[in-house]
Amino acid sequence: MAAWRRCWRHRLSPPPLPRLQTAIPNLLNALSRGKNYTIAIQNLREGTYKIGTEYVTITIVIRPVDSIVFDKNPQYREDLKKQVDGATTTKLDPDEKKIEQTCRGALYDVSQLGFKSPTDLAYGVLHLSAHAGFNQDQSMVCLTEDYAYPAANADDRFWGNFLPAFKFTLAMVEAKFPKDISKLQPPWNTATKRKIDDLVIALARYFRNEPPPQDSTDTLTRLLAPSLAVLDRTTSTAMGTDVNPQERLAAIQPFKDKGYIRFGCYAPTTGATDKDLDDATSMFLVFKAPNDVTKTTIDAALAIRPKFGPNAGPIEQLSVSDNRKWITAVLADRGYDCNGFSVERPAVPKTQ
Repeated sequence: MAAWRRCWRHRLSPPPLPRLQTAIPNLLNALSRGKNYTIAIQNLREGTYKIGTEYVTITIVIRPVDSIVFDKNPQYREDLKKQVDGATTTKLDPDEKKIEQTCRGALYDVSQLGFKSPTDLAYGVLHLSAHAGFNQDQSMVCLTEDYAYPAANADDRFWGNFLPAFKFTLAMVEAKFPKDISKLQPPWNTATKRKIDDLVIALARYFRNEPPPQDSTDTLTRLLAPSLAVLDRTTSTAMGTDVNPQERLAAIQPFKDKGYIRFGCYAPTTGATDKDLDDATSMFLVFKAPNDVTKTTIDAALAIRPKFGPNAGPIEQLSVSDNRKWITAVLADRGYDCNGFSVERPAVPKTQ
């Protein structure tokens, strides 16, 4: 009996510490051994993907993020602020002689981080102006009319991290930047539709022929302002253009340089396609595709929203976006066919 007790006590005693220290790393190494899985997914797009391995099935969900600020994941807003703090080199100055220049530099810095939504840009610049000690009036001046309105129209997801005294309202912005009736965008009517139709045809003819037909150059000269801004609001910086206006034909040259020469399909903007975001009343598509193909995919498309000059004059701005919702809306309106140039309807992603 005594021998049995001695054996039992010995079996219950813990192992020596050196043996335990050796056993744990060996266990971790054993769990870490296995295969590395590399699965190529062509044309990764929005949807749910399942990748199976020997031990586990991993589900990956790809979804569009139209706005960091308004996304359902609040952590994105914190990430935006951290990126702005870490990458912005421009120091804002509230001095009335320097505020415009320094704020324009800050806006450029934030846009170079890849944020393209007007609301996200306003949030980033407003975050910097708060750090600089700007008051409400100085912050509105810093944002300019283009970004003060999106900020004022935003809800608590935008304003929740700012002090209440810092928030400005839509009425305050309207008082600071009264709307110039002459700058209102023309409604979507027969006249506007005819201009957009002429513009899309002229752009297609101008870029698909060498040399460009004279009539396409004449039409572009008539419809585009002498000084034109092509704003790249794509997440991939597809155009690589900045906010500074250029001579009209030079301003549109990046479309050809980047391979976007197939223009077609246009539609009016609506509430569903964020008409209130930039007041644009129309949008059309351009595709990155060779001259001789007759079919492409939605992934090759970009949406372009034109802004007319005063009194519905020549177009002063072309805003380029890869917003999937806008692109899909135009294609659905046209039955996924752009004057004989067909676009494959998005397919449900397959399980990998």
